[in-house]
Amino acid sequence: MRLITLASIVVTASITAGCTPYEMMGVTPYQSMELMSGTGTVGRTENGETIFNFVVPENAWSHLDEESLEKQHDWLISRWVGEKDICPDGYTVEVTDDGGDVGMVVYEGKCN
Repeated sequence: MRLITLASIVVTASITAGCTPYEMMGVTPYQSMELMSGTGTVGRTENGETIFNFVVPENAWSHLDEESLEKQHDWLISRWVGEKDICPDGYTVEVTDDGGDVGMVVYEGKCN
């Protein structure tokens, strides 16, 4: 009986030793930062205009006031557009979904 108890303790300890809080949450700090940075997709319209959608989790920057949040999202979009070299002549963007049902703030943009 004592052997079974000792064996079960060793197995349990070895299983839980690899479970840091990050593994338990299923998201590492790096993935969290990546999610907070937003992401997007690029496409072309029938007439050849380059368009894009960009999404940011609704609660990613919830500690900011509305004006700061808008500036943060603008910066995230411009960084993403610049890194991908999507719109060398600039772009316009508007919010198409402010989070609501999907929990993501969705922006649609069009290159100049």
